Amino acid sequence: MSDSADNIARAIILIVDDVSSDRHLLTEILMRQGYEVHAMVSDDATARVIEELSPDLVVLDCIHSAVIERFKVQEMQDVPILFSGAMDAGMDRGRVFIAGGADYLLKPFQAEEVLARVETHLALRSLQRQVVEKSAQVQQEVEHRQYTEASLQDMNEVLERRIIERTATLRASEAMFRYLLARANDGYVIVNDQEQVVYANVQARVYLGLGQEINPEAAPFFRELVVKQYRCEPQAAWAQWPKKMFINKLPVPLYLVRPETPVSNVFWLQVEMLDIAAGLDAEAGRIICINDVTEKTALQDELNRFHSVISHKLRTPLVPLYTGLMFLVEQVRTMSRDDIMMFVQNAYEGAENLYNEIEEIVRYLGAPRTAPPGSAFRIADFEALVAGISDDLSLRHVTVSIAESLVDASLPPSRWSIELIMWEILENSKKFHPRHAPTVSIGVSRFGVQQIRIQVIDDGLTLSPEQLVRMWMPYYQADKYSTGQVAGMGLGLSLVVTQVWGVGGTCRSYNREDGPGIVVELILPCTA
Repeated sequence: MSDSADNIARAIILIVDDVSSDRHLLTEILMRQGYEVHAMVSDDATARVIEELSPDLVVLDCIHSAVIERFKVQEMQDVPILFSGAMDAGMDRGRVFIAGGADYLLKPFQAEEVLARVETHLALRSLQRQVVEKSAQVQQEVEHRQYTEASLQDMNEVLERRIIERTATLRASEAMFRYLLARANDGYVIVNDQEQVVYANVQARVYLGLGQEINPEAAPFFRELVVKQYRCEPQAAWAQWPKKMFINKLPVPLYLVRPETPVSNVFWLQVEMLDIAAGLDAEAGRIICINDVTEKTALQDELNRFHSVISHKLRTPLVPLYTGLMFLVEQVRTMSRDDIMMFVQNAYEGAENLYNEIEEIVRYLGAPRTAPPGSAFRIADFEALVAGISDDLSLRHVTVSIAESLVDASLPPSRWSIELIMWEILENSKKFHPRHAPTVSIGVSRFGVQQIRIQVIDDGLTLSPEQLVRMWMPYYQADKYSTGQVAGMGLGLSLVVTQVWGVGGTCRSYNREDGPGIVVELILPCTA
């Protein structure tokens, strides 16, 4: 219902009629329609009473036409007055309008006629008020526009003077800007339209392996510099460089990753093309910020790894320990000594298992992502590892096939890393399957030189292109509980991607062509 209709439905109607039967009948007709009705005899309808009631419409017996003079106050000028009377009443209909009436209701009252005329005049009054309000509003807007135009003209004159002054100031600021870049902690690079590096501060030259000075006649290309030294991840976002990839109106972060080796930890740089020019001139170039996020990423990765390990490593020993002790506390008074000893022994065994698991987790968290030489993960153990994870997740339809040529090969990631990677992928397959019972096939094959490909194929959901890209974004949106899951999707694969990128591998995913489900593909370095 519109505001105008609401106002009509809540209207206040005043009835002035000395004939009680007519007064009561008219009151009943109007109150059934939801109007607020006040009925009185002519002597009671004083100017003060009328002003206090402030009616929206008046029904006045034509015999009391003199009462209309009491409505002459300014606030009542637009109130419609409907005269009422019989065909042979003392005041004919023609004189109604001369006396100031808006309409005439014939007695005896007919409900349909009364309601139709009352609603019509209330609507007309509402429209008249809207017209008056709109006219006042238009007049106000006209005056405001005239004032604004005059103000703008004055402002334009002031701005023209200031532009001249600011241009000179900005020229000086540009020189100061480059001075500050040279002393910034982050790396800053200025590139021209061809992506050639025309300037790099001290930190950027360290990151990019540049000398002290850049030869303007043979300026290196930014993309070529980073590809020589780093892995550009995520590859889908870097493929659009220098344009940005956006998901949910937010830019996808770009990383340069130098994988972990037996003698050095993984090194992370975050790269951003700033949306500001490097100077006043069109040919001044664009600014690229290079930020060392190794410490931040390592901390977040450790938190995510810890959460993942805790979630599936401590659940098994903790549940029987907790439930056994809870039962023992509740039932100890009714149990025999032998039963108590049995529950205590079970609780001790559960506590011992929990202690061993925690010790193993602590050792894992302090271990490097890559395994030391001679202790890398053997692909021959991969099928047994997947079987154990499948049992823990209650997955009954998981098959593994490994190329015969890879039986003696090894992967540089530690066993813990491989277990975390496969746990996250299989857990997601189960979580997002319509019945939480996916059929999963895992294939391990050789890919290129000294690389293997692990393909995990399920029969669950088909994802949108946005989801397929977003599921691999590391820390794309900080999760509330630092779980590493991408907010809004819950795919939880950002932990996987940092593990894989950290050892020099790549990740990708795509929908199956032969039915519902997705394919998760990992490319990892291998030996032998």
